[in-house]
Amino acid sequence: SVKVTESPNIFGPGFYGAHGGSGLSGFGGAIRIGEFLPDAQGFIKPVRHALKTNLEAGKYFYKSSDMTIYDCYKWPAIKCDGDYFPTAYGGTNPALRPGALLAIPPNYDIFQMGLTSEPGKAIAWTMQNYGVYVVDDAGWDAIYLETELNPTVDYLDAFYAAYGFTFIGREKTENLFTRDMRRLFSHLSVVTNWDAANYAVVAASNGALGVGGGAARQPWAPPFASLIKKPTSKSTSSPSAVPAKPPSFSPGYIMPTAAPIYMPTKAPTTSQFVVSPAPATRNVYKSPFSNISIWNLPIGAGATYAATGITITVNSGVGAEPEVLLLDANQPVTNIYYSSAAWTAASRCDPDSPLQLYLQAPFPPGFIVADSLSDRHNYPATFIMSDKVTLRQGLPLAHCSTDKSPTLLAVSDPANPSHAALFAATAGGVTESPSIYGPGFYGAHASSGLSAIGGTIRIGEFMPDSQGIIRPVRHALKANIQATKYFYKAAGMTALTCFKWPAVKCSYGYANQYAGTNQYVSPGSLLALNPSFDINNMGLNTEPGRALAWTLQNYGVYLVDDSGWNAVAFETELSPKGDYRDAFSAAYGFAFFAAPGNENVWVKDVRSLFSQLQVVTNWDATKYNAVTASQGT
Repeated sequence: SVKVTESPNIFGPGFYGAHGGSGLSGFGGAIRIGEFLPDAQGFIKPVRHALKTNLEAGKYFYKSSDMTIYDCYKWPAIKCDGDYFPTAYGGTNPALRPGALLAIPPNYDIFQMGLTSEPGKAIAWTMQNYGVYVVDDAGWDAIYLETELNPTVDYLDAFYAAYGFTFIGREKTENLFTRDMRRLFSHLSVVTNWDAANYAVVAASNGALGVGGGAARQPWAPPFASLIKKPTSKSTSSPSAVPAKPPSFSPGYIMPTAAPIYMPTKAPTTSQFVVSPAPATRNVYKSPFSNISIWNLPIGAGATYAATGITITVNSGVGAEPEVLLLDANQPVTNIYYSSAAWTAASRCDPDSPLQLYLQAPFPPGFIVADSLSDRHNYPATFIMSDKVTLRQGLPLAHCSTDKSPTLLAVSDPANPSHAALFAATAGGVTESPSIYGPGFYGAHASSGLSAIGGTIRIGEFMPDSQGIIRPVRHALKANIQATKYFYKAAGMTALTCFKWPAVKCSYGYANQYAGTNQYVSPGSLLALNPSFDINNMGLNTEPGRALAWTLQNYGVYLVDDSGWNAVAFETELSPKGDYRDAFSAAYGFAFFAAPGNENVWVKDVRSLFSQLQVVTNWDATKYNAVTASQGT
């Protein structure tokens, strides 16, 4: 620690501490509860200290052929990951090492950077005026900011509660804040003249100079308000200082408006599932397809049931498979090109060369569906055409940045003539059309041929309204399960017998992948809770769990795809409106999904319910035709 005299005093320099990848402080630079959050008037005040971040060492931390443990970091860091760095570091920029200070250059106007959230603008201001130190390895393709977790609250929860969207973003998912973070980090530069010698000059300037030399962009930190002393009596409370109130952003940063920019909003502290009457009408874009669609038909009293043999334990994952819904016909018509990347190691971000125009559809230019090899989704997508009626479907969708075109591997829906023969041969007499008002059976699910919009859990479903009431979800759901464990494999099975109506196909690799022993469990199977179950006496822990149980008993869930591992995944909405998973987390404070071995109260309910589902054994094309002729009885 060149020229820095350090001590473990909270009033001292505070450079160093517990970060194993740099030796820097585990306290200084942390984002504290309340920072980048609105006050009671809805204003976000400036955060006047540097931040800290973790980056992927294998991608960004500089590695040279002669690097040692004494030059694998950059001041003010005093170490790197020791034995780890020779094999794990893989960057090519000599300035980017543990300890590097990153900042937004001063020539950027942070209000002309296309940022879409107020906390994003506030973080941009801090990154430009104070910067962010690189303190550790993220361990994978991710960026982290260091945030407070204390015995009372987690900063991530406080952020959810304040804004209704998450601070974190999973791979290939985005909300307006995480989009801002990805954009900001891509615009950061390394401060190249910040070292021990420069620090000594700046520290001796009594507030005149800033990091790197020259006039400080902001005033130095003010004196502490007072010392906090131990109580002299036996009182259980200790005197506390009232810190000086930090100044508000000046006009031109976050400006006062008649209404607060962001008022903290929290989900109801209690929610209740109420079986309210069915609505008199439907919004076709929220509840698509005719009332004789499989997705909208309730289960009848004559349904027969059999065990599934499916067991979802704490060692099974519970997930959400995002389905991309692009239902704004007023968006600009956009060229969508063919990409053969699919599920190979190639990137889906770029179309094949030469370009092959695959589809033209309304597409919001700023909507991002990223691609990452480490955590890929199928991303089946549904597009509404400019006539506001016709649907087109395809997968896997990618749109990695605003300067790239969207890509698809396949367009799979009744509007595509190449699929007409398949539907005619296997759809059991169903006349399908690509209309949002039609039956809506079929679409982009590669392992079943079923729809990528019918049965999707939409944003707002299984969530409380403003009064805390969870309304019934009145449509069938969709799920993926592990094909190698559950999808039935029979001797002599062919591509025309490996599925169950209403599916029209199965996975290309069914002959080697399917290994289940229950003849009723195949792509297309409808699973449901037996009507003998009293959902109020199943030991469920959550109100959304009870709401899910009601839908599973009254409408059921169709098996539409292979989860690819020991997990069950429901199909959920990903759209310009948001990611269902983030909305669910914001509503309840717990995640919709969980890895094997992890559990929250909701995930515990999902595992319990799925393990108690049975398969409806008498649901086929013949029975469907009889039901649809009954005029709703």
